[in-house]
Amino acid sequence: FLAEVWWRTYWKGWLELRPGIWTAYRQGLQAALNRLAVEPGLAARAEAAMLGDTGIDGFDHWARELVATGYLHNHARMWFASIWIFTLRLPWELGADFFLRTLIDGDPASNTLSWRWVAGLHTPGKTYLATAENIALNTGGRFCPDGLAPEAPALPSPPLPVPRPAPLGDRFDPSAPGLLLVTEEDLSPEILLDQGLRPRAVAVLTDVAGRSPLGVAD
Repeated sequence: FLAEVWWRTYWKGWLELRPGIWTAYRQGLQAALNRLAVEPGLAARAEAAMLGDTGIDGFDHWARELVATGYLHNHARMWFASIWIFTLRLPWELGADFFLRTLIDGDPASNTLSWRWVAGLHTPGKTYLATAENIALNTGGRFCPDGLAPEAPALPSPPLPVPRPAPLGDRFDPSAPGLLLVTEEDLSPEILLDQGLRPRAVAVLTDVAGRSPLGVAD
C-alpha cells in the first residue's frame, strides 16, 4: 500500500513539472475518438475490448471486472494495457481513457503516465510486454492466453519536455481567517492543519465528469 502511495505521489509530481504531457494526451484522445467516428473496424475492435469480447483469455475477464467493480490489481492493469497496445493494436489513449473513467482510484497522473510507460513513451524505448507465461504464473494458472504479441516495439514519440521549475509551495497566515478547499488531487490536506491552519470552513470540489469527454462510470 505504501509503495502505491509513493508511486502515486511520484507520478503527480512528475506530471506537475511537465503539464504538456497531459495536454498532449487529451489531444491524442480526441484524435483517437475522431478516428472511431470514421473507422468502423477500429470502433468495433475498441468496443469489443471494452466489453470483454475479444476472445483473449484473461483480458476479457479483466475488462468485465473493471466495469463491474471499478478496480483491477496492478498486475492486471499492466497486462491489460500491454495487450491493448501491442496485441490488439488499439490507440493507447483510448485504453487510458477507459481506465480513467472507470477506475474508482482513477488518477490523471498515475493512469496517463503508467499507460505511457507500458507503451515505451515514458522511459524512451522501454516497454512492457505481457506474456502468457507470466500471466499463468501470477494467476496460478487461471489464465494463459494464446496469440499475444511476441514483441512490444516502442511507440513513436517526441522527446520528453524539459521539466519546469517546481512550485515553491503554499504559504498562508495561520492567524487570518481561511477556507480549506479540498479537491480529488489533494493527497493529504491535513498537513496544513499541522502547520497551524484553522479554517473557518471546509469545502470539497469534485470534477469527476471532467476526466473524459465520454461518460464517466457511476
